[in-house]
Amino acid sequence: MSLLGIARDRERLPQLRVDLRLMRAAQAHAEDLAAGGRSGHEGSEGNLPADRADLVSYPWVFVAENTSAGQATAAVAFAAWMASAPHRANNLLVDAEHVGVGYAENPDTQYRSYWVVVFGRSYEAPFTPRGGCHP
Repeated sequence: MSLLGIARDRERLPQLRVDLRLMRAAQAHAEDLAAGGRSGHEGSEGNLPADRADLVSYPWVFVAENTSAGQATAAVAFAAWMASAPHRANNLLVDAEHVGVGYAENPDTQYRSYWVVVFGRSYEAPFTPRGGCHP
């Protein structure tokens, strides 16, 4: 989380608030990936990030997700995301407000370590488009 905060500070972006629902969604997906020795955004039952947000009752306007398999530490996983344009874009989403992080291990799989970060904005939160509101 601190690496994400530093990256967002460098870009003068607001800090994200941890949302326990997104933490549960991220952790569940990390555990699902580890159990199956898989990587990616699709769960073992075919669910996607928005489906997992629904399962934890996160009332999303949008959700986005970064996953990593095989990175031994959070720092290595985060560096890989920052080196990948689509993952970097997720880390630096201007309109994101919340974040949840999950991690799981399975030493019996090819990847061993599984990282998931879920970003979101809830319709419970006030939303002001970039540039503000104009009458």
